[in-house]
Amino acid sequence: MRDLRFKRLERHRVGGTRDKMELSLPIPKSPSGKVYQYSPNPDATPRLFQIGDAPDDRTIAPENKHRIRREPGPGETVCPYSGHQAPDQEFTHMDDVDAVRKYAFWMAEADVQDWIGDWAKDFNRRQPRGGFISGHL
Repeated sequence: MRDLRFKRLERHRVGGTRDKMELSLPIPKSPSGKVYQYSPNPDATPRLFQIGDAPDDRTIAPENKHRIRREPGPGETVCPYSGHQAPDQEFTHMDDVDAVRKYAFWMAEADVQDWIGDWAKDFNRRQPRGGFISGHL
């Protein structure tokens, strides 16, 4: 019998050991490619908004540069309603965390089901014809 491997989960592995993997799973995106964000600032109304990558050809006109609080880029997010600025991780919506957790559990469950199915095939192949379980009484 071969060892159990979590092939689906291993695609998202960024560290750890085979028994205790550290995973990096992507946050779900909307059909338009945007990610939901939830402002950590309780005074922001509404607190939920979407953010996504700007088209490559989009630039900020020089006359509008004074309107932006910081240059766009990775690392921090600014709430469009309150102006609250914080690291990207603070804006992660809890529903997205739950969705990623469910996806990870689904991948682990599917890998275990594949392993059990392969194990059963191997077991059945080793049995003599009409052996362990047969349709005759």
